[in-house]
Amino acid sequence: MIEDIPELDNRGRDRDCGSYSVETIDVIVCVYIFEGMSTRDMDNKILEVDPNKNHGWKSFAILHHFGLGIAFKGYFIGKTPESVIELMCGKDDYNEIVDCIRRHNDGYPRYADSELETVVEVHDKEGKRLLRYGTVYERSKRNRDAVIRIHGTKCMVYGFDFEKTYGEIGRNFIEVHHIKPLFTSEEMIIDPETDMVCLCSNCHRMIHRIKGKILTCDELKEMIY
Repeated sequence: MIEDIPELDNRGRDRDCGSYSVETIDVIVCVYIFEGMSTRDMDNKILEVDPNKNHGWKSFAILHHFGLGIAFKGYFIGKTPESVIELMCGKDDYNEIVDCIRRHNDGYPRYADSELETVVEVHDKEGKRLLRYGTVYERSKRNRDAVIRIHGTKCMVYGFDFEKTYGEIGRNFIEVHHIKPLFTSEEMIIDPETDMVCLCSNCHRMIHRIKGKILTCDELKEMIY
């Protein structure tokens, strides 16, 4: 368990991050501390620097701006973004890094063990390939089938029925929510009847909407009714 973090290297922290987008800078920071990717590889795979001119300097400049020296390379491998944010919160020097992790992690903080995946950046121009850090936890299809068999395919908060609304295309469609998030513990035995619920897409998103807090079904119902 990590109880402390390395000190930031304040030398040359005024170094320019260049003309890269906030999203790209966030990727560089997260891939470095959570994955331990070398600056040369990040220049090549993320910043798409000409391989013949690639010395890792572009990524190095970004990391140097945040004070992330070699001690941070892969320092948080295997740790969740939430746990790292909690560790850094309250330490003013780390606020910029916390912001990077939060922005990068926004929308899917709950999912796979330290791996890089290709995503689509959505802005005015679409389709640019980026490397995105994510955490994905294994899910059991057997448990999913069981919770649907037990609870049915109507949303257990709002009562929404996909088949009734969309017809045949909505038959047997529903999203499954783990009452106890998988990222809060090691591998565990799941009881589909008591540990999982069936939710429509809107309710599932709203349950995870608040940073650092996952609402219960009852709490969400109180907001609706």
